[in-house]
Amino acid sequence: MFFPNAEIIINPFLLVLLGLVVGTLGGFFGVGGGFLITGGLLVFGVPPLFAVGTGLTLIMGSSIINTLKHRRLGNVDFKLGLLMVCGTIPGELLAERLNVGLDAMGLAGPVIRYVYIVFLTALGTFIIYDYIKSRRISDTTRDPISTRRITEKVLSLRVPPHNIRIPGIGSYPTYVSLPTSGIVRISVYLPIFIGFGVGFLAGLLGAGGGFILMPLLVFVLGIPTTVAIGTDLFQIIITGSVGTFIYALSDHVDL
Repeated sequence: MFFPNAEIIINPFLLVLLGLVVGTLGGFFGVGGGFLITGGLLVFGVPPLFAVGTGLTLIMGSSIINTLKHRRLGNVDFKLGLLMVCGTIPGELLAERLNVGLDAMGLAGPVIRYVYIVFLTALGTFIIYDYIKSRRISDTTRDPISTRRITEKVLSLRVPPHNIRIPGIGSYPTYVSLPTSGIVRISVYLPIFIGFGVGFLAGLLGAGGGFILMPLLVFVLGIPTTVAIGTDLFQIIITGSVGTFIYALSDHVDL
């Protein structure tokens, strides 16, 4: 099958198979599967920017269905997701501009591949390390998550300014509670900062950022895994939508 925008011929069976794998991953692990989509499209010979832009479009669709399923189970923290989006959008805009510049120099493909290798290797190493560390501790004495101390330190951070004054309306504290996630008090700047990093990676790699966001939500913020999955999928919907829009403006999306 010929795709006119990307100017490439791909066997449609391979695309269907790729979509099936991505959809399955989204439902089980709370990731949109963008890291597989972009990687797969690059292997199929799709130009780097088209692989990123089209990948964001695909993860948006798969995440909508899975988010609705988790919403019915009460596993989506919408407040946390919307806070992260405040950082996600500027992060994606910055990454898209960087990708366009790299593509003009012929470096987009190599950079995307190397960044994927670094992040996935680091993430896999951390998960294996945490698993091995947990196994060494007696089941009767260990915590469910061995990074509890990190979670306590992160949630206790006090980031100034502690209040934001809106003229004509009043002053509001920059700390919120997230009951769905089991967080009593957290600075709003932390989710926004996390969102910026996730948005930047999404715009750069064509992934929803789930493979980075999930470990951050579980191991750093201490959010229950089921809620982390649902919230991550909700965030991916917005990440994919914004990413699709900004890449479509530069004609780098092939629907």
